Amino acid sequence: MLPQATMIASGDMIHMDIQNMMWSLTLSGFIKGLILWSLSVGLSAWIFAVIYNRFQS
Repeated sequence: MLPQATMIASGDMIHMDIQNMMWSLTLSGFIKGLILWSLSVGLSAWIFAVIYNRFQS
């Protein structure tokens, strides 16, 4: 849909300049990435909540 915006956003997520790299995104790669990003964000939020709740009690 928006390949340039996707490359910029992906580079920002991993803190790298990937504009000059070739990149092909398949449907299975997209689904795997979506699942992995969702799990990592969920795990990070859970860890943050556990730490926050320990300091609150």
